[in-house]
Amino acid sequence: MAANEQTLTSMRRITLRVYGRVQGIGYRAAAHAKATGLGLSGWVRNRDDGSVELEVAGGRDDVGQFISWCQRGPAGASVTNIEVAEAPDAAFGGSFEVKPTV
Repeated sequence: MAANEQTLTSMRRITLRVYGRVQGIGYRAAAHAKATGLGLSGWVRNRDDGSVELEVAGGRDDVGQFISWCQRGPAGASVTNIEVAEAPDAAFGGSFEVKPTV
């Protein structure tokens, strides 16, 4: 396996939807801090249905740690469900941003 192929296989990009008491308690800011600390790129935003939507990209282990964190969330969160889907055509790099509610 070429070095470039190995690098791509060690990377992961996912989308998440987090449900429960996850708005109005600083979930987006805490997710931003956690993702930035892990060196992940992507974004987080609130949804009109009360959930939080995220897309993250980075190393497999770091993304796995982020998923585990999302299942708990910050203090004050009460996560009742989380949906995780692999995102095709992974694009990596860049920053992690907080987007407006949709």
